[in-house]
Amino acid sequence: PPPPPSLTTPAPPPPPAAPSAAAAPATPVSAGSAAGRSAGAASAAAVVAAAAGAGSGYADGPLLIFPDTSALLSMLGANIDLPKPALSLAALTAAARAGRFGRALSPSDQVFIVVADSVMKQLDGLKTLPEARVAVRKFMSEGLEECGPAGLDFLTVLGAHEGEGLALAAGALGAAGSLSPFVSSKGQAVDHRIVEVALFFQKEVLRAAAGGSSGAVGSGAGGEAAPALLPVLLLSNDNAQISTAKAHGLPAYRLAAAGPDIAAAVGAACSAGGSSGGGALTSRLLRGLLAPSATVGLGSVAGLSVQDALDGAVATLRAVCGALGATQGALQAAADAASSDADPATALAAVRAALASAPSLQPTTSTALNNSSSGDGAGDSNDTTGGAAGAAVDNGGTLASRLSELVGVVEAQLGEYEGVVRSHQQPSRVLRWAVASVVDAAGEGR
Repeated sequence: PPPPPSLTTPAPPPPPAAPSAAAAPATPVSAGSAAGRSAGAASAAAVVAAAAGAGSGYADGPLLIFPDTSALLSMLGANIDLPKPALSLAALTAAARAGRFGRALSPSDQVFIVVADSVMKQLDGLKTLPEARVAVRKFMSEGLEECGPAGLDFLTVLGAHEGEGLALAAGALGAAGSLSPFVSSKGQAVDHRIVEVALFFQKEVLRAAAGGSSGAVGSGAGGEAAPALLPVLLLSNDNAQISTAKAHGLPAYRLAAAGPDIAAAVGAACSAGGSSGGGALTSRLLRGLLAPSATVGLGSVAGLSVQDALDGAVATLRAVCGALGATQGALQAAADAASSDADPATALAAVRAALASAPSLQPTTSTALNNSSSGDGAGDSNDTTGGAAGAAVDNGGTLASRLSELVGVVEAQLGEYEGVVRSHQQPSRVLRWAVASVVDAAGEGR
């Protein structure tokens, strides 16, 4: 009997006159197909090995991937203008079900997809578009439950209080300038907010990995991001978004630029081997695949830490001490005038003069502010906080009005400091998981 046709390369049915002769060519076709599959598997394995080697240049630890709206639409298959990416949500879900991605792996090998609140709001607004309606509605109704904490748990949606709210606490204009007056549209502001959220998580994870050190974490020599750690990566198809992210020190990858080598590597990692056999889609593998492009032209990272806020608090308290010292002098002068042996009219005039002006108030406050400055970063913070307290007592008026204004400024500053400290004491579930995992990985490395 003739051999069966290849299952991967269907051959045309043989003519009835000579079935054996027609079926004979199926053997070389099958052999050629097998040879092609073998060569493809070898090529994919080589890409995976090279990516794993490149990923080994970074410290092991979990990887947080922040897709913007354009990238998430592509991952859902809702962007008809671009080809389906290798890192589609369907492929990641299948790998997670097979135990080769996400929570099935060790904590240091896990990858987490984090969707910011701004992305979800934009996605919800796009669910009425004909080209995106089916994919977006399916994601909202099924994908979030299957991939989220109630299911495979490799995807989470941040609330505004966990992402944008904490990120904007870093400065009046946001770390990436989302509240800048030069932002021309709401969409552009949202793009900046997404970058700010990812920057916030990058800063906090790097700070935890460094043992709680302060300053511009994530910065290496020359102001470039330290190559040893890459805990956060932005996915986007927007060139302007990618440029903004990289300019602020956030690694960013253009999802549509993924070539056939990345698709082959992802396919090979998700098709065989299991979580312990080298076939898993680990954080090391993805770093090796995406980092070479994501880290090109990376800028320095800016932001405030608890230490920066503490420096500002110290500057404010020094200004308050200076103001209180000057106030004490004015009150002492008034008390001396009231207890003097002068006639009542003269004593009252002296008391009024002492309470109306405090000559030593401004020098004392300025000295306190100057003494509190230390270093470039601390000086910048002090100019924002202690300077406000100093201005409150130096802009003229009676002693009582100056003290009243000073109390208002200090109360406002205390509220800001409490917010910064609270954001570090009550981090989100994603941040707690990422920090714990990266610290454990660093401990294992030592």
